[in-house]
Amino acid sequence: MSDYLIDFDTGCWVWQRAKTTAGYGTLTLDGKTAYAHRVFYEGYVGDIPSGYVLDHLCRNPGCCNPEHLEPVTHAENMRRTRRPTCKRGHPLSGENLYLAPNGERQCRDCNRINGRARVRRWADESKRTQERSIPRNVSEDLVHPLIPPVPFGKCQCGCGADTNIAKKTVSAKGIVKGQPLRHLRGHAGSWREGGGEGGGYAIDPTTGCWIWQRSTSLNGYGQLWHEGRIQRAHSVNPDHLQAVTPLENVRRSQRSRYEN
Repeated sequence: MSDYLIDFDTGCWVWQRAKTTAGYGTLTLDGKTAYAHRVFYEGYVGDIPSGYVLDHLCRNPGCCNPEHLEPVTHAENMRRTRRPTCKRGHPLSGENLYLAPNGERQCRDCNRINGRARVRRWADESKRTQERSIPRNVSEDLVHPLIPPVPFGKCQCGCGADTNIAKKTVSAKGIVKGQPLRHLRGHAGSWREGGGEGGGYAIDPTTGCWIWQRSTSLNGYGQLWHEGRIQRAHSVNPDHLQAVTPLENVRRSQRSRYEN
């Protein structure tokens, strides 16, 4: 079998043996790996000028026909090989062109698409992690607790403080000018705020656990926005909690994992 085959339509000498991931032919010469198109050019034409590279005029990286090769500077070679569009067809120019710190030309539209895909993958993985972290002994017949209603004009988080009078109407938030606000600043989203009954958790009648029904962390811990920051919600049922050192907490969690 010949090292290359001739494409009579294009005149390319197409390399048939080992190639790089980019499609350039390679061979072993004097115990070292060399590019086939460089070996052919030097064998048929002459030495390649110092600091120059060979540009494939046919745009076929597997071609080693010396007539399809031209010595050019690296900058000129990069300019010639720049694609006008990305693999999705977006233009690699203007505001859509992003130059990475390493000099790579990237498509902003593709970066946004890939970024959204990564977020979806992280969300799916987080969901699977949370599903795996649900205790096996939790009953499916959860009971929502009845939370005593908070009087009108008091902060709905249950702190008992009087709220301020609204200075303007904000329909999207249910705020009416001249009426008391539902919460004090930073108190919205409390565990007591359950939309009627619930308070954000449900009671497992089998174990007595108060199972958080809202946002959870990647590790499955309940969380909520309270007093201007995200706080853990697992202080809801204090009867199932015990204050221990971080070292003791890790030791217990590892023991529970091996027992399961």
